[in-house]
Amino acid sequence: MNDGKLLTISVAAYNVEKYLKLALDSLLIDEILDDIEVFVIDDGGSDNSYTIAKSFEDRFPGTFKVIHKENGGYGSTVNYSIQNATGKYFKLLDGDDWYDKDGLLKLINILKKTDAEAILTQFNKVFANKKSIAITYDENQIGRIINIEDFNFNAAVPMHAITIETEILKDYKLRLPEHMLYTDNVYVAEPFLNVRTLQCENFIVYNYRLGDVGQSVSDASLIKHIDESISISVDLVKFYAKNVTDDLKPKNYIEMNVASTCINAVVGILKIKPSKDTLMMLEDFDNEIKNISYDIYMRMTNLDRNASKVLKIIRMSNYMLYWLFASKV
Repeated sequence: MNDGKLLTISVAAYNVEKYLKLALDSLLIDEILDDIEVFVIDDGGSDNSYTIAKSFEDRFPGTFKVIHKENGGYGSTVNYSIQNATGKYFKLLDGDDWYDKDGLLKLINILKKTDAEAILTQFNKVFANKKSIAITYDENQIGRIINIEDFNFNAAVPMHAITIETEILKDYKLRLPEHMLYTDNVYVAEPFLNVRTLQCENFIVYNYRLGDVGQSVSDASLIKHIDESISISVDLVKFYAKNVTDDLKPKNYIEMNVASTCINAVVGILKIKPSKDTLMMLEDFDNEIKNISYDIYMRMTNLDRNASKVLKIIRMSNYMLYWLFASKV
């Protein structure tokens, strides 16, 4: 990479003035400032996010780069950062989340030594002042490079956990859909066609804020944007059916993440007020997945998630038990 940076961090900053200072402060570790570049993408927001970000660029011009652009949605911020990244590795940070400083320092020290194509770390789910570790890896696979086909896990590995070689993203020519939500599900699946090695670490890097009204993961947003969730899911299943063969080394990893994306859509459907139309939506979506990829259809009910168990029961009842679980997942 042309200026010797080790890690590019892409910060999506759309109307996050309430949280952005915490997010950017969490990157201020003196000994790593020369190792990282931080793109802060003000995606056409109307608050003071740009001004806050610009103050960091003014203080640390060799580390922070602030971009103000017309609104294009979350995917557009990632697309910009990938296109312009100079770091050997690449990681995402939402402007209302933040990194653990000790964890980030550990990650940087690992990146200086590892040859793994992707590094998976833990993250916290944070509700108000309460935190819980969201992901834990097999202790037998910690701290060493493993082949992706040997990865022992059966739930989604979301973007919060992933640090990936920038070259893989560029070579794949990854371009996330714009002007829609849930595009991070594409980020965690499609580029892994070209990943062969992983390194897993059981320490926290990312703090993922949950519970705020208006977030894309809130119940209200899941319901409002259910069409986008379904669309992303269907597109990913089509991608899987077209590109993933039985002998592909990352098959299990990609299948797991695509199936998890589909389960997220099922959860969104089940949160909608129960009705015959919503039941039909669930059946139509489930059958569409089945027709595109039976592997994904079956994996949806075999993940380590409560929603997978619920879907399995609903299917076994020929969707009659939809009424029991609607609005309760």
